[in-house]
Amino acid sequence: MAIAEEFDVKIVTPGRPPLEYKVSRVHTWAKDGWVEHLPDHGSIAYILGEGAATFHEVDGTETKLATYAGIAHFHRNLLEIFTPNVEFVDEVDVERAKASLHRARQRIAGRDPQISKRNLDWQRAISARDRAVVRLGLKGINVDE
Repeated sequence: MAIAEEFDVKIVTPGRPPLEYKVSRVHTWAKDGWVEHLPDHGSIAYILGEGAATFHEVDGTETKLATYAGIAHFHRNLLEIFTPNVEFVDEVDVERAKASLHRARQRIAGRDPQISKRNLDWQRAISARDRAVVRLGLKGINVDE
């Protein structure tokens, strides 16, 4: 049996038609770290974290996008990604992402006068911070923690 040189990716998210790619390699961000898929990768299912994904398409194009949670499943050279939202590099509003990052950091540090630390929705604040870091990273802006 010959080793495959490519595989298919299908991304399903509300508000968009399914996105489909023919790729030679994919990097995704799982809840606990990076996952790299190559053709004929073993079957795997995992929870996506809030992070970037890079698709190395067979035509040489490199597509980067952000996924914000969801699940991924790879089986028989098909990677399926189900996520509540994807965002492409050209969709990122840098100023809005910077403002969101600043706001989230202020809340986490207890310096938001409108929200006390006791009443803070910690998971929401941490997710907002993480999404902002991902968005800025897609634009090539590194944020030091």
